[in-house]
Amino acid sequence: MPEVSPLAMPSPGLSIPSGSLVTPSGSAGPPGPGTPSANTGNMLISGSDALLYLPSTTIWGTRLRSFNAVGNSTFEVDQINCGTVVTYGSGSINNRTQDRWTTGKAGTMTFTAQQLTGLINIPGTNFALTNNFLRYTLTAQETSLGVSDFWFCNQAIEQPLLREWINDVHSLQVLVRSSVANFIFGVVLRTMSSPSNISLPVTLTTPATPNTWGLLTLPNQPAWSGGANTLSFAPGAVGYYLSLILAAGSNLLSPSTGSWYQGAPTGVQGQGNFAAQAVNSTFDIAFIQHEPGSVCTTPLDLDFITNHDRCLRYFHKTYGYNVKPGTVDSSGAVAITAPSTASTLLLTPMPFRKVMAKLPTVVAYSVATGASGNIRDTNAGVDRAVSSYYAIQDSGWNGLTAASACTASGNIQWHWTADTGW
Repeated sequence: MPEVSPLAMPSPGLSIPSGSLVTPSGSAGPPGPGTPSANTGNMLISGSDALLYLPSTTIWGTRLRSFNAVGNSTFEVDQINCGTVVTYGSGSINNRTQDRWTTGKAGTMTFTAQQLTGLINIPGTNFALTNNFLRYTLTAQETSLGVSDFWFCNQAIEQPLLREWINDVHSLQVLVRSSVANFIFGVVLRTMSSPSNISLPVTLTTPATPNTWGLLTLPNQPAWSGGANTLSFAPGAVGYYLSLILAAGSNLLSPSTGSWYQGAPTGVQGQGNFAAQAVNSTFDIAFIQHEPGSVCTTPLDLDFITNHDRCLRYFHKTYGYNVKPGTVDSSGAVAITAPSTASTLLLTPMPFRKVMAKLPTVVAYSVATGASGNIRDTNAGVDRAVSSYYAIQDSGWNGLTAASACTASGNIQWHWTADTGW
């Protein structure tokens, strides 16, 4: 006869149906948590029944909105100036500061711009979002701006990158630092719409503690109100401009903030004048994110290799990555043998590493002097000016014409850049 466990034996006087097994209940455990943790990053919430749950929209919303329209958003790629100082003197200047970013100014204020190096964490975390940032340093004040004076940092964003946010609310965040506490600067989104521009002007304020990084957010910005039938999402043209504005004269200010209107402001109502700050004041930008949706999601990391690869769609050079165009350097340059008779036409295929956004402007540089618009006739020991560039396409180009005949069978060398201007 098989043994019976004492736990399965009935108590005296207790009737148990045939085939049943009695298992005694244990003691009650401690009550579970009833309220969500206040720790940073917790996504649990308390439901109407006082129980905890994780909303399905939290994960789905993050996946749905994993997009940033801004190119070189971490300011890590600088093929153009390679970390050297760019000087903005008195008067009107509009030129490239680094890949994808242009600086424009008008007025008597002067300043420098430079890509600097240093690991920068997302505030409140130990995650290094970028290893570079763009610094502006004021070198001469303009305390009273002319009515049409300005100072901005600007990116032209290609048309296809409108698609993700144009039909809904959208959000913007900027990681900045300044030696000036509580400085109010302008931000403008301006779409290229027919018959004129449609703009959204807003303001942001730097942290209250000088020289401290702050992730400034503009969530739930109003949906574009210009009419989608006026837009194109085809590649090869500017879809919209994103501008950070540090100074703007009275004639350039938007009539209001926080809503779309038809116009193209170069300044925002209520913003400050960084040109009026003390000489050597600095304004740093390390990251910008423009995304669809009503919330500013966690900043999207972009590794350097991907970032650089995307920038090649807009700027290409034969110089090494860390060599600024115009440097005296023959490494990696084009080198061909001229025709056996003296000739001005020099043909050789020169493909781009990546198909470019549109037909670029090509510029040749002498390897011996660095002079732009020139090639080097090494046999004659002279530079020869370039009069035209041959068969430029978005995938490459085929040669050039020199203004004077190159040495017959001579060695001709040049570097070149291809720039869409974006």
